[in-house]
Amino acid sequence: MLKLKYLRFLNGCLQLIDKYTLASGSYDKTIKLWDLNSKICTYTLEGHTNSVWCLQLIDKYTLASGSDDKTIKLWDLNNKKCTHTLEGHTSSVWCLQLVDKYTLATGSADKTIKLWDLNSKMCTHTLEEHIFRVFCNGGADTTIKFWDLYSKMFTQTLEGHTSSVFCLQLIDKYTLASGSGDDTIKLWDLNSKMCTHTLEGHIFSGVCLQLIDKYTLASGSYDSTIKLWDLSTKICTQTLE
Repeated sequence: MLKLKYLRFLNGCLQLIDKYTLASGSYDKTIKLWDLNSKICTYTLEGHTNSVWCLQLIDKYTLASGSDDKTIKLWDLNNKKCTHTLEGHTSSVWCLQLVDKYTLATGSADKTIKLWDLNSKMCTHTLEEHIFRVFCNGGADTTIKFWDLYSKMFTQTLEGHTSSVFCLQLIDKYTLASGSGDDTIKLWDLNSKMCTHTLEGHIFSGVCLQLIDKYTLASGSYDSTIKLWDLSTKICTQTLE
């Protein structure tokens, strides 16, 4: 069984591949595939030359990874090989998000978000508005920015965190959750663009969020814990450590 202290080496970087397989990215430059039944690593993907910060499943056969080596790699999950390396960022790639089946968005420490065409494997647009490093669509400038992907312009900035925003999770079409280096998770009303609740309990930066079901949010932190939050009461119901 993996100890949760291993989270310190995973960068909060997990991706469910299917109901039997979990992928993890690590400071050791690798991506590991885990069998969720046996809890055993079944394969290690190697190719990055620095820490792996983020993973995104493109389709059931393809996994994308972002790294401190400034690149995004696309992996064939059948033959376990890297098929393409996307280059263009000038610093660490810290977040990935599939926009649609043809477009991947990447956020970087170079303060930009790039949009990539998954057919041509080319960068089609570079979005520049954050004044510090981009971790997700939040940044080290403590803000969350919204972008219109048709006009490629940013439309809204949410302010409230007092440290870097590391992760975002859409709860429903009206609510967004954000995790930050200020040790809090904030819930935002997407209509009013206001923070409605602040969840406190972690004692060190929250680095990942995952919606378990419509009533439960999980948060992972560098304090080596995972907390489960009841989204109805806004109370932590369980701490895994």
